[in-house]
Amino acid sequence: GKDAIDVQIVKAQDANTVQVKKDTDAKIKAFVKDNKDLTQTKIMDTAKPIQDSIYTMLEKAILGTIVAIIVILLFLRNIRTTAISVVSIPMSLLIAMIALKLSDVSLNILTLGALTVAIGRVIDDSIVVIENIYRR
Repeated sequence: GKDAIDVQIVKAQDANTVQVKKDTDAKIKAFVKDNKDLTQTKIMDTAKPIQDSIYTMLEKAILGTIVAIIVILLFLRNIRTTAISVVSIPMSLLIAMIALKLSDVSLNILTLGALTVAIGRVIDDSIVVIENIYRR
């Protein structure tokens, strides 16, 4: 057999998984660069599902926004009222991200799931508000 160095990183409970992954990747890459005879093999990466969930959530949020815009335009046929939904969704996400950052809550599967549900509620509520404004 060959000699090997095994490195296992366990993050603190309050640490950000994605940030810990970035930091350790940079340090291991620098270590391997300094030691030319070493190669690096990653066996498990728990940050990957979180990063995938972030990208999926953003993709679904953009798709949901586009569908909501099309539906509102089809039913109300008014660009000004549609603008309310267009602005409300990104503003809600921005406020949620700021609140998460200020309260030191990291992005994880639970918070991403909650944000996904919240996006649906924001779209639904903005449609209800727009319909009520449109009726009056």
